[in-house]
Amino acid sequence: MQCPKCRRLHTVLPDFLVPFKHYGAETIESVLDRPTGQEYDLTNDDPTEDYPCESTKQRWRKWLETNRTNIDSIVKSAYYRAHVLRENILLSCSSVLDQLRKKGCGWLSVIGRIVFNSGNYLEPANKKFCTRFAL
Repeated sequence: MQCPKCRRLHTVLPDFLVPFKHYGAETIESVLDRPTGQEYDLTNDDPTEDYPCESTKQRWRKWLETNRTNIDSIVKSAYYRAHVLRENILLSCSSVLDQLRKKGCGWLSVIGRIVFNSGNYLEPANKKFCTRFAL
């Protein structure tokens, strides 16, 4: 997209994609929302699609757990700055990530939008092979 003020080009990532992931947000969410070993068979939907293997699913789970505290902090901070979040919720021990996940489909896109648009990043699941990414 081109900014009308500065005339510079900016890359915009659509909501159905997650930065630095090869699968769409809906596929990743469907894996993360189910307990280990209880995923439905994704391959039945469309035989031409490329679906994640078990090691990829495990990496996604580890990625989410690695970033759980970071996600909660960034989302609480963004909501607080937007005057949407009250101070008692900000100081509570309840997880904003868990609250968003309970609301249903689309939680990963919301988190991605808040985290990456605020200039933050999420750590890769396997830090020894990956470098630190920031947008």
